Formats: sequence, structure tokens, C-alpha cells
Amino acid sequence: MYVQFAPPEDLKHLVCFFYVMEYSNSDEPLQALLPSGTEIMGWQYAGKWYVRLPKPNYAGIDEFILPDFYTVGQQVTSYRLTAMDAKTAIMGVTLQPGSLWQCFRRPVAAFTQCVADTRELFAYQSLQPALERFCSAENTEERLEVLIGFYRQLNQEIHWERSLVDDALEQIYKHKGCISVAEICRSLHVNERYLQRHFKLRIGVTAQQYIGLMRFSNIFLAIHLQRGDHPMQVIALLHSYYDLSHFYKEYKRYFGIAPSAFELDKFTWLKELVSETPYNLTVQNQYINDAG
Repeated sequence: MYVQFAPPEDLKHLVCFFYVMEYSNSDEPLQALLPSGTEIMGWQYAGKWYVRLPKPNYAGIDEFILPDFYTVGQQVTSYRLTAMDAKTAIMGVTLQPGSLWQCFRRPVAAFTQCVADTRELFAYQSLQPALERFCSAENTEERLEVLIGFYRQLNQEIHWERSLVDDALEQIYKHKGCISVAEICRSLHVNERYLQRHFKLRIGVTAQQYIGLMRFSNIFLAIHLQRGDHPMQVIALLHSYYDLSHFYKEYKRYFGIAPSAFELDKFTWLKELVSETPYNLTVQNQYINDAG
């Protein structure tokens, strides 16, 4: 079960959306999930989650159990998630891209493809009261109320500033990842090395990596939400792939199989995430609307 909740208006520049995800260890294990394109803070309230990456991350880790309360930056590959208990549940907070930089003012690459225990990132007195209220909450409404209160408090402590990175993100989203770094730099009248350096500082990956992620996410959604409406080759060309072999290479990098062998119905969790309220589209659309 996966459900999204829109944030209140005063938090939309910090939080893209809240969500609840509940599964059982009787569900299909190790299902592939695509990167969300943003940072996430997870608040677990039942069971444990087991994560496996397709290859070791920057810390040399390729499988681990999620902490009960965790913060993760950009994911640069797909990953696989398994519910370890009869009821495994989490309330997640999908942050607007760049929010970890705004919160901590440290290079966000430290969070890329890595999971941190949120309890080690905040002062005890600022986080612990919220953790205690969250753990004692009895339903989704109460948990959501706790999280809204915590992020409102956090928002008051942040000195927000807009930068050229935000302008670059807006262009990437508007073009659905079908834009080059050079085109963005020309539009913003900035040096490419300057943009790449600041983008990685605030987002955790280079602008080129992020463009590739957004483009792949959008073509993946187009293929599976418009299945049968257009040939795959046409969809790939519309998303700026040179040819089908170029697209197949990226597809296999994420899922380990060719697109012709991929059946979304076999990936129950991913199907939920992309069928009703596609999370990557939510991230992109909310950012564009907030910027506008």
C-alpha cells in the first residue's frame, strides 16, 4: 500500500509530499525501485526494511537494513527493497531537491547513495520530542500531524536562499530532462564548470547526472503509462535518445534486463508508485509550480 499526501502551503518549498508505504514480508521480495530525484527522510513505525543496491555505494556498502529514522540523498541507480516483517511501514517525507543543503549547509554529495541516521544529524532537543510523539501516534493522521509540526519548526530555523541551481532544476523539469548542460548554461549566462560545481554541492550529483536521471524517469513513465499508444522507438527519440540501443543500455543499467523483457506487473511496488500518482512527476510538477 502506497499513499501520497500533499504538504500544507507553508511547507511546499521544503516538502514535496508526504507518503505512507506499508508492505508485508509475504509480498514479493527485492523489488526494483527507481530513484526519486530528490532527498528523503523516513520515519518508520513498524518492522524493518532491507535494501540492496546493484553495486556498492561510495562507502563500499551494497546491502543494509534501514535505520528506523533515516535521511538519504540522491540515488543514482535503482535499488531493491524488501519488507522484513509481517507489517513493515514507513511515513516518508520527500523533500524538495536541495533541501538538505538548506538544512545543513554542507556538501550534499555526502548523502548521495548513502543512508544516514537522522538522529545523528539533529540536536537531541530539537528532534527527540518529535520522535517520541511519532512513536506514540496511533494512526496516519496523528503521524502526519507530528511530521508537519516538526518540519514547520525546522523551516523556521532555515535561512532560505534561491540560487542558479534552483533555476537550473526548473529548466530540467520543464524539459523533462531533455536538455543539455550547455543549453542551461547559455540560458542562465553562467560558466559550465561553475554550474556543475554548485549543482553537485547543493544537489549531490552533477547536473549531467541529474539530467540523465530525469530523462530516464520520464521515458520510463511514458512507456508504461502510455503502453501501446506509441512505439518504443518513437518515445525514445522524443526523449532525446540517439537511438534504441542508447535507451536499452540505460534501461539495462537500472533493471538488469532489456525493456522487452520487463513486465511492470511483476513489480507490484513500482507499479503502485508510477500508476496512480507517479512520484517523479509529483517532484517535478510541484517544483515547477512552487517556483512559479
